[in-house]
Amino acid sequence: LLAPPPASGIALGPALATTVQPGIWLANRMPPDEVARALALPAGSLPARVLRLDPALPGGYARDLDLLPNTLPPSRHLGYAVQWFGLALTVLVVALVLELRSRRRVSPDSRR
Repeated sequence: LLAPPPASGIALGPALATTVQPGIWLANRMPPDEVARALALPAGSLPARVLRLDPALPGGYARDLDLLPNTLPPSRHLGYAVQWFGLALTVLVVALVLELRSRRRVSPDSRR
C-alpha cells in the first residue's frame, strides 16, 4: 500500500547529515528531492510515497500503522490543554490586575 509520507513537522537543520562512515547518512526527514540529490539521482525521480506493509506479513519488526510519528497520545493532548488553559488564566488575571490598578490611579477630580 503506497501512502503519502508522514508530515515532517518543524524542519530544523538539514534533512540528511553525513556521518563519519562514508555512504551513511543520518536522516531527520526524507524529502524525495534531497534524497535523490544525495543518491546522485535526477530531481523528481523518487516518488513522494511510503510503502506501508501489512503487520500480518512475516519478517521485519513489529509495526503500529495507526500511530504516526507526528501524532500525540491523549496524555499529551491533555497536557497541552492544561498548559494553554493556564496561560489563558494567567493573562486574564494580569489583565484584571492592570485594569484595577489603572482605575485606582485615576484621581476623583478627573472623573467629573
